[in-house]
Parts: sequence; structure tokens; C-alpha cells
Amino acid sequence: MERVKFLYVEIKVYPASVERDCGGHGYDWDTVLVAKEPILATDTVIGLSGFSSDELQSALEEWVDKELLKKGRELAYQNCPKAPEK
Repeated sequence: MERVKFLYVEIKVYPASVERDCGGHGYDWDTVLVAKEPILATDTVIGLSGFSSDELQSALEEWVDKELLKKGRELAYQNCPKAPEK
């Protein structure tokens, strides 16, 4: 029986926070804080015939949205890290 090679990927989603930049139109990515523990996790397969990367991206975005709706955005965001007091 022939074996097919593919990539197995585990994806973990972490709550995070970032400060807005001074103009308020973007983010200061140097201030990113990420929670220690993920709130969502899944696994997927890349590289099997008939599976394109666009489909993968769409499927992952749909999965994250669905899981966040199930969990409740407020519950998901409650563990976002906060910057230390200055």
C-alpha cells in the first residue's frame, strides 16, 4: 500500500493585547503581550491532494470564528494580558 506524505499542523490560539499607536490608526507591535495558555487548539493536514492553501486559510478562519462564538468573545478575551502599571 502506497504512503502519501503530508504536513500535520497543530494550531493554538492565544489571547493577546497590543497598544494602539500614537495616531490611533494602527498598533504598536512592540507592545504585544500574549497569554501563557491557549484558549483554542486544533490540528489540520496540509499537502494531501485536492487541498489548497486558500481552502486551509478559509477553513482555519471559519473554525476560529465558530469556536470564539461558542465560547463567547468576552470569555475568550478575559485572559488577555494587561500591561504592567508604569
